[in-house]
Amino acid sequence: YIIEVKGDPSKHATMIKRQYPTLEIVETFTILLQALAVKGAPKDMNQLLAESFVENVHEVGHYQATAKVTSLTDLPKGAVFPQALNTTKFTGKGVKLAVVDTGIDLAHPDLRDNIKGGYDVVDFKKDPQETVGLGATNHGSHVAGIIAANGKIKGLAPEADLYAYRALG
Repeated sequence: YIIEVKGDPSKHATMIKRQYPTLEIVETFTILLQALAVKGAPKDMNQLLAESFVENVHEVGHYQATAKVTSLTDLPKGAVFPQALNTTKFTGKGVKLAVVDTGIDLAHPDLRDNIKGGYDVVDFKKDPQETVGLGATNHGSHVAGIIAANGKIKGLAPEADLYAYRALG
């Protein structure tokens, strides 16, 4: 759960650790919002959610892909390639772009040279690798490719620097 709080999230985290030992504070947010990422069973969360400092509660959602295109030959007839849409001299050189999505396939040959950084806010780590295996969508890689692929496929801005932020698992 993401729990938005009134006041200092760090102080609330200390109190939760002391008074609710079955709950785990996964992360404390203090920049864009005052909140805590808290992990625990729903029955253990109910008492915490009644605390006066709790402003909003956001339950984590789960999504799963139902189909996957695995090769360029699987594309529908008339598919448009991104670079064909850029009829300007601009290539993205010197531009930094952030893709906030499911992460990016860091080893993808059309993307890897343009990826300059990022962060995984789902698992709270520096590696924004897109979800692999069950539940993988490749959506972040798809979006990044439209913008800045620079290999066999070219994006709209193939010389742009990409920063991946995995915000969806």
